This record gives sequence, structure tokens and C-alpha cells, in this order.
Amino acid sequence: MKIILLGAPGSGKGTQAQQLKTKFGYHVITASNALRSYMQKDCALGQEIRANMDAGQLVSDAVVWQVIDSHIKKEANAYPHLLLDGFPRSLNQLEMLNRGRETYDYMFYLDVDEQAVIERVCGRRVHIESGRVYHTKFAPPKKADIDDITGEALIHRADDAEAVVKKRIATYLEKTQPIVEQVRQAIATGSGQIKKIITINANAKIDAVTEAIIAQLGHAE
Repeated sequence: MKIILLGAPGSGKGTQAQQLKTKFGYHVITASNALRSYMQKDCALGQEIRANMDAGQLVSDAVVWQVIDSHIKKEANAYPHLLLDGFPRSLNQLEMLNRGRETYDYMFYLDVDEQAVIERVCGRRVHIESGRVYHTKFAPPKKADIDDITGEALIHRADDAEAVVKKRIATYLEKTQPIVEQVRQAIATGSGQIKKIITINANAKIDAVTEAIIAQLGHAE
């Protein structure tokens, strides 16, 4: 099973990816974490990624595809279940995905209100190495700002500040939201690499969103 999670920042993509990983062993390829790991490298590409993400701007499609495609090629056949989180983010990236060899059983579009996005993202705390995501209000760690598993420090990312979040929402509406209709049209005409798109009400509680996704996937726990 290969699936894609699409939605605004704060729609719950990372949380749902972790739920599916824990319950069914999905191997998660997270665009943001893959890019952030590259930011740690002392090179021009890493610096370019860092500057864009700190400013709340999308990294260029060519750079994102370079990073993501290498992961897909390496890991698609190594795991029974694969999940793309945060890719594609533009119509151009969708076109790149459609030129690839892999097909995807589902794209889940996590539909959420803008105010909910702001509240969720600004309270988010992340363990960088594992990708585990916490929230100061909705899903706090056992000890403030400390990862439950490793005891390592959590971070409040620069691109989770409110001013940056609002810019990210505007960018999402302009660049990413059109993917939904494009995928629907492709499915209707029998083209593209995505077989089915499902809209999920991501304003609901975490467990309710997870249950809605699982109901579509048909996995037995």
C-alpha cells in the first residue's frame, strides 16, 4: 500500500503519519524532515533550503524532488506500506510524481479551518531525529519540552511562529490547494499515478481522523 497525505501546515499530516506507522508499520517519507536533515549539511544546497524554510517559503521544486526521489527509489520496494507526508506541494511537483514509476493507492486530503491551523502549529514541538510531534495543549510530552522516548530536547521550529504560519497558509492556498482538483481530474480521465483521492475532515479529534483514514484503507488492527 502506498499513500499520500495532503493538507495545510497544521492539518495533522505528521500526526496521522505517526499513527499509521505505529499501527500498521508504514514507512514514512516526510518532505519537511528530509529537507531539514539536508539543512545540517555544510553546502550551498543546505543553506538554500535553510533560508527558504526559515522565511516560510517553499523550497524550489527541483530541490525537493532531488531529495524526495532519492528516498522513493531507495525505499519503495523495501517496505510493504509507504507514506509520503508533505509531497507533492505544487502542481509542478505533482507532475514530477506522475512521471515517476510508483503508483499510489490513495491521496488523503486533510481539510481543516485556517484558525485551527494557527492554533495547532504555534503550539507544536518536534523531536528532530525521530520526527515525533507534540503539542503544548493537545498532545503534550510527559515532561515539558522533552521527548518521551529519548529524553532529548524538543524544539519550537522557526517556521512555526505565528507570522510565518500565516505566510505558509497563504503559500499553501496558492501553490498546494490546486493539487486537489488536479488529482480529481486526472482520476476521472484515468491518468496520473494516484488511483483515488479522499477528503477527510481534519477539524475532528486525532483519533476520529485516524479512524476515518483506516476505514478507507481497510487495514485490520
